[in-house]
Amino acid sequence: MWQFDNYKFSSSSPNNQRDLKKVASELHQIVRSPDLFNLTRRVMACSKHLSDRSHMDREWGKIVGLVEKSMLEVKRRYDRMPKFEFPDLPVSHKVDEIKHAIKNNQALIIAGETGSGKTTQIPKI
Repeated sequence: MWQFDNYKFSSSSPNNQRDLKKVASELHQIVRSPDLFNLTRRVMACSKHLSDRSHMDREWGKIVGLVEKSMLEVKRRYDRMPKFEFPDLPVSHKVDEIKHAIKNNQALIIAGETGSGKTTQIPKI
């Protein structure tokens, strides 16, 4: 499941500087890295237009479109990621334990019988 499915980028333009900063700080969670700098810059540039609501709303509409486009690209890439399947091998029965050991140790030695899946399954974890 895509972790941002429930995230709604507000289509209504922010009313103050604090709201703009909040939006800018959340962008890294929902857009592609190449889009982040440009979108953050555009969001913060909106602070010049806070007093002119019609201009602010036009600018914000453009930003919302760019954010949604970037979010769709992130989702499309996520959906295309390969799904790993683990065949019935001894290593496959210990996926959670191995994952925990890899995450919590700088170096890890995994020993097992020939044919236990060390070479083919460990890289998937």
